[in-house]
Amino acid sequence: MTRSATTSSTRWLALFWAWALAAHAAAATPEPARLAQAVAAAERQGLVGEVLVAGPEGVRFEAAPGGGTVGRVWRWASVSKQVTAVLTMQEVEAGRLQLDAPVAPLLAPTWPFPASVTSRHLLQHTSGLREVPADFNTRLGPMVAHREAALAHCTQAPEAAPNQRFAYHACDTWVMQAVLERASGQSIDALLQRLGATLGWRQVRWSGGEGALPNPATYGAGAALVGTARELWAFDDALMRGRLVSAASRAELWRGEPRWGYAALGAWAFEAPLAGCPDPVAIVERRGLLGALQVRNLMVPAQGLAVIVFTEAEGLDFGEIWQGRGLSFDLLSAAACPA
Repeated sequence: MTRSATTSSTRWLALFWAWALAAHAAAATPEPARLAQAVAAAERQGLVGEVLVAGPEGVRFEAAPGGGTVGRVWRWASVSKQVTAVLTMQEVEAGRLQLDAPVAPLLAPTWPFPASVTSRHLLQHTSGLREVPADFNTRLGPMVAHREAALAHCTQAPEAAPNQRFAYHACDTWVMQAVLERASGQSIDALLQRLGATLGWRQVRWSGGEGALPNPATYGAGAALVGTARELWAFDDALMRGRLVSAASRAELWRGEPRWGYAALGAWAFEAPLAGCPDPVAIVERRGLLGALQVRNLMVPAQGLAVIVFTEAEGLDFGEIWQGRGLSFDLLSAAACPA
């Protein structure tokens, strides 16, 4: 993934402070009709599922195109990685973990591990670790049943030195899960429940993983979450408002690295033009893909805005925001920019 725009840490911090001082005052709210038109156009392209658009004032638009169901419990797929990144930053803020310190001491002696790999490398997919076996996600069973097998494989000799390449795969988050559990002294489920208590979640949980292929439980903290679109919005809203981590931690989470295609920590962060907005917009994008399922969690922190899409329309082309085309670009433009 390449990006045509540049991202500045200083500009991100300025946006965060402006957002806090403005008490979440959004830019001009687009007309619901424009959002409805964008969703109708997407439905003609094959979108079936759920779309939610929300700002600081709450939900602005909610629809179930193609005969979908509003309020359905969805697999969050790799949006789970975004949640895991926030759990990580919470442990960093608590002083139990350092983002740029080697994680090997936390994993020893159970799992031997490269001495130079850090939590940042794991969250940004630059650890150099190997991938789990190709057939791993075709195995049924709950997450706990796969944990030991995954870690035994992932902690073998790496394929590359850390911070030398971007390689997106499941081992990074499996290892990050183990690091979180060792650092906090709690299970990943207990950490999720702590977060859920803050957010008022009722249906978000780690998938049991029985009877569904590909099995999300085999991805652990990288793709095993399930929940509703509104619960995902509660996470986005609390994150942007500073209820989950500090402004400094959000700056770390959302610092897109140009040489890695603007990969940040658990998401991608970049600036791009949108139709109707006079200037490039700072965007945080998280995608999910699991079998036929596709997820988009798009945030514009300066507006406190989120656009969330779940669909099981296999192969539906969301396009690329930075290229100025496609479903994600159209929906985000309609949500973020004046007509």
